[in-house]
Amino acid sequence: MKTLTLLTFILGAFASQAQFEIDSFVYEDEHQPSQFPIIRSSDNPDAAERVNIVLHNGMLEKVYQKDDENRFENVFPPEGEWMGASEFDYNVLANNDRYFSIAITCAYTGAYSEYYTQYFNFDAKTGQPVQLSDLFEVSAMYDLSDWVTSSIYEQITEFMNTIDTENEEFGGAEQYEMYAECASWYEEADMLSEEYYYLTDSSITFVKGRCSNHMMAALDDLWEFYEEYPLKEMQSMMSSDGIALLSGEKLNHSEISVADGKILEGKIGGKYPITMILNHSYNENYNGTYWYDKVKQPISISGEVDDFGFLHLTEEVNDKTTGTFNLQVIQGGSLEGEWTNADGSKKFNLTLSIAQ
Repeated sequence: MKTLTLLTFILGAFASQAQFEIDSFVYEDEHQPSQFPIIRSSDNPDAAERVNIVLHNGMLEKVYQKDDENRFENVFPPEGEWMGASEFDYNVLANNDRYFSIAITCAYTGAYSEYYTQYFNFDAKTGQPVQLSDLFEVSAMYDLSDWVTSSIYEQITEFMNTIDTENEEFGGAEQYEMYAECASWYEEADMLSEEYYYLTDSSITFVKGRCSNHMMAALDDLWEFYEEYPLKEMQSMMSSDGIALLSGEKLNHSEISVADGKILEGKIGGKYPITMILNHSYNENYNGTYWYDKVKQPISISGEVDDFGFLHLTEEVNDKTTGTFNLQVIQGGSLEGEWTNADGSKKFNLTLSIAQ
């Protein structure tokens, strides 16, 4: 009965009102204008600012500032050059009083241009990013990976049966070979990516990339894969934080060790406020950015967690090491330790915690 009551409450909440207002920062280009979302909220300005912090850090390589008139300067191709990101646009996928989801698309140009979409999901109450690992138990993540992988494998193999390999005009043999290779990637479950899922008011969708590379894109009829599941069917697989998010309650983050993707706040030496975002890269390795709140200049950091539960980070400015962090990982997302400058002449205590 308790489960049924909670589920009924969650489903009833799906019609809840929007939490944020969205403005657009627009750059008028002679070929293709770019627009980037600026999130506002008169009721919860701190949450709106954290959403802006994450979006600017993740897509624009900038520290968010309200009156920034040069938001694209770190990612647009420099004048006279062509490598970089442009043609920014966005699509709001969910905006209610429990969570906020948005997709941001841009064109990355290197050896060739390729459109790329990144998905962001946030707790509407705090503005903190919501990861898949926040929503689901570890065992459920394996089940979800198996569901998504199996479905995509079935879609690919079914389409392969429709390909006329004798049709040379439309590259039948090449198309079949491309999909055969792609199907082999999905023969075994592949863990889901934190960056490639999004929430709507009533569902969760997992996104997997297309089978083709740039040269074979014209032969790719399936393109990207979107696996959508109703949230009402996912409750039994969710963690306590996942259920809390859907029911509009506070997330406790009790299962978090290193707060992957979250906004961390603290004070170096008890008097210099800083903000930090760490992202898990591989194994026990992390990279990210921090900045002094007064200066708002990003400083790159990277490092790893050792066998004793300490996170060792090196900071770099202009490719030079300028300091190190040695921080004990505390369950619940906090970090405690010290910052040391490059020559070891200065040391300051530091505690970081997930911003609320």
